[in-house]
Amino acid sequence: MKDPARQRSDPDRLLGPMLRSGPKGSGRFEAISWDRALAVVADRVGEVLAHNPHDLLQFNSGGNMGVLNSHFPERFFNCVGSSGVVETICNSAGMRAVEYVYGTCHGQDPEIIPDLDLLVTWRANPAWTNPHGFDLIRKLLDKGGRHVVIDPVRTATALRAEHLAINPGTDWHLAIGVIHLLIGDGSVDREYVSTRTVGYDSLCDLASRPTPPNGSAASQGFQRSR
Repeated sequence: MKDPARQRSDPDRLLGPMLRSGPKGSGRFEAISWDRALAVVADRVGEVLAHNPHDLLQFNSGGNMGVLNSHFPERFFNCVGSSGVVETICNSAGMRAVEYVYGTCHGQDPEIIPDLDLLVTWRANPAWTNPHGFDLIRKLLDKGGRHVVIDPVRTATALRAEHLAINPGTDWHLAIGVIHLLIGDGSVDREYVSTRTVGYDSLCDLASRPTPPNGSAASQGFQRSR
């Protein structure tokens, strides 16, 4: 959760259940009691189960709830025989994408971070979302390693790194520029890409094209700060 202290005191925060009182998308809701909210959910779930239990879809996210809390609803959904997702929609899609590119969704051992010369964090804020990993980043910095953060926002992580600020939506320009340099410098593991990847030749063609109009770092909003 971002800035939990502010969210706990924000005057517009939710203080109880709300029931839509207008057409979907109208943004009109009315405050209702917890008893009525539970009754509305129970009645609607009962209607779906009476028709076909598979029409009830379990959709939950682990977030920062912990292992026990995030999986506890599965007891109910397993009991009623509903449909479900494999883990969460976002997590499953991410794992499939990583498997497609690398052949497995297993990442690097995070314990190697302190021994790296350079660590690049692209559009992530581990100072808030991965505190145990961020402790390893601190060790990297203590040993003289470099940490570069690519993010439009000057996050808590960026404050403790070399921050490369880019405009939102310009990630593509930076990424294709990095790929262009890696190919041009001969830094690509050709054996790996020939046996473990698909579409490398197309990527080379894309990276060799002229940059978009005004495609320089400055015109794309690229800024460097410490």
